[in-house]
Parts: sequence; structure tokens; C-alpha cells
Amino acid sequence: MSTIAAFYGGKSILITGATGFLGKVLMEKLFRTSPDLKVIYILVRPKAGQTLQQRVFQILDSKGWVDNINGPNGIIIATGKGFLRAIKATPMAVADVIPVDTVVNLMLAVGWYTAVHRPKSTLVYHITSGNMNPCNWHKMGVQVLATFEKIPFERPFRRPNANFTSNSFTSQYWNAVSHRAPAIIYDCYLRLTGRKPRMTKLMNRLLRTVSMLEYFINRSWEWSTYNTEMLMSELSPEDQRVFNFDVRQLNWLEYIENYVLGVKKYLLKEDMAGIPKAKQRLKRLRNIHYLFNTALFLIAWRLLIARSQMARNVWFFIVSFCYKFLSYFRASSTLKV
Repeated sequence: MSTIAAFYGGKSILITGATGFLGKVLMEKLFRTSPDLKVIYILVRPKAGQTLQQRVFQILDSKGWVDNINGPNGIIIATGKGFLRAIKATPMAVADVIPVDTVVNLMLAVGWYTAVHRPKSTLVYHITSGNMNPCNWHKMGVQVLATFEKIPFERPFRRPNANFTSNSFTSQYWNAVSHRAPAIIYDCYLRLTGRKPRMTKLMNRLLRTVSMLEYFINRSWEWSTYNTEMLMSELSPEDQRVFNFDVRQLNWLEYIENYVLGVKKYLLKEDMAGIPKAKQRLKRLRNIHYLFNTALFLIAWRLLIARSQMARNVWFFIVSFCYKFLSYFRASSTLKV
């Protein structure tokens, strides 16, 4: 039996942030692993349109960690739906993202250890992946896009993409070309069809949110995990299984796939049976993207040829070279026959 789970049996626990995503997961873990809990007290304040009792019932009914668009959830949705395609971030900076259940497991283990062993000084426990199981933003972006190929969201605005750049000028360019310009064009379409424009306002709000993360996603930090590793060594094999917070065991690809799946199923409320149809739509968007880029290149090249003698010379050289190569290939094939 788990020593930590048994420790919390019969205890009265006060949780101050029960309405937040961390508090919800903490309550769920306690209910599931320590059914002999005496009572859990929670601090809840009224919310517009909801009584205290309604908020509590909502928390107990949901028990889910993906129930808002804050933090990484909003970034995942914006990227998967094709709204966000470029972020100012250092590609090789460590994305020190930690699953919430890992944090909760550490919290409960710290509570048990502190109550039982009574350390003489206040210990600080860092739960980070940077120095034990690092994953940089470039690698995470690649894995997120690979997951969208397998688990696409329904009705995306554009084909999902993720470009990371630490250059301010390049970032401003991508914001103008890949974010604001399509939003303005779409709003013009909405106006022409008699609907209220909303995309530009939504895009500006999204870019403001992302800008608040720039300080963190452009830097890497080193944290001491000595106390965390010490605590892990104090746990029994059963406690290490039930309250596992060893980030070295974290499989990033599996974690990202589960993350995207959780966002799709529990936050966006999308049916898993609709994945084949969503893949077909993603394929059409990819083809449209290629056709648009090809047409844009041909138009730009045609305008360049019309205005530049050098461009015309280059074009005639390429055509002549291709013609001679095909003629040589045809003649060689005839001789072999």
C-alpha cells in the first residue's frame, strides 16, 4: 500500500486555490488515492452568474485539467486551428513545460515528507525538466505539428504551422504577413457577406497574449533539483509508482500527443470519429497552400521578367538549358534502343 496515500487518510485538508487548474487536479488526486480522507475544505468566492454551490458542483463534475484556454492550452488551439503560425522564441531554448499531475504528485509527496520527517530548514523543491530531460522549443514545435497530422482539429482556419525566430524584424514580418494580413482579408470577406468582422480583433488579442510569453520562451534557466531527487529516493517503490514525479521518465512525444488529444476532446468538445474528415480538410488546405504559393511565385516572376532584361536573360537561359537537356536525354534513349 502507498505510504503517502495512507498518510492522508483521516486528515482534514484546506485547499486555497481549489478553483484553479492546479487545485482541481490536486483534489482529484486526493479523492482517487486517499478515499479515507476526513474532509477537504476549499476557499471559493462568488462569480458572476454562479453561486458558490454551483461553482463547487462544477468543479466536482469536471475533474478535468483541460477546461480553459489559458497558458499552453490557448497556444495549442491557436496553432492547431491555423491562427498562430509564427512565434518570437529562441528555437534551442529549453521548453520547461511540466505536466500538472507531475506537479501535484510532488506537492503531495512534499506534504507527507515535511509532516513525517520535520526538516530543520525550509526546503525548496524544483520540478523542472531542463537539466534532466530537456526539450527545446524547436523539437516541441516539430512534435506538435506531427501530432496535428495524426489528430487534426476540426474546421481549421489555415494549415497548422510553427515558425520560431529570435529576430525581432523577422518576427514583425511574420506577424504582418502571416497573422494580420490574413485576418484583415478574412474580415473584408465577412463584411462583403453581411457579417460582423471579428478576425482582426481576435488576432490582435492573440498576439498580445503571445507577446507576454516572449521573455520566458526566449531564455533557458538552470534549476537545482537536489531536494527533489532526495525526496524521490525516500519514496517506496509503490509511492514512486502512485506519486511519480520523475521527469526523466517523461516521453515528450507521448505527452504532446495526449495533450493535443485532451484539448481536442475535453476543451474543444470535438468527436474523435470526425478525425478522418478533419484529415481530408487538412489535405485540401495543404493543396490550396501549395497552389497559392505557386501562383504567387509565377505572378511575381512574370512581373519581374516584364521589367528586367536580366530576369528575361535568366529565364531564356533556363528554358534553353532544359530544352537541350531533354533533347540530349531523348537522343540517348534512341541510341540505346
